[in-house]
Amino acid sequence: MKTKPIFCAHCQDTRDQEVKVVLEKKEIITTCPECKREIKFPYPITISEFEGLIAQHKTANEGHDVITPEKLAAQKVEEQAANDFLESL
Repeated sequence: MKTKPIFCAHCQDTRDQEVKVVLEKKEIITTCPECKREIKFPYPITISEFEGLIAQHKTANEGHDVITPEKLAAQKVEEQAANDFLESL
């Protein structure tokens, strides 16, 4: 198994992610060992292009708010309150 340090948008940290090539889909897929989320990159590409896409991925996702189960639950409560409000009109 090949691994590479890649930023995980969910964990907001760089992790040694498993890297595999899926020829049938023409994709490079990396998997975070912590949260098991995948990142897909196009294949075939050069190592230099892959490194560039990894850097772009980190830049685009670093600092984003992590959605936790607690935040999802609070969001559902807010949605229900909005729906209740609309129903009462």
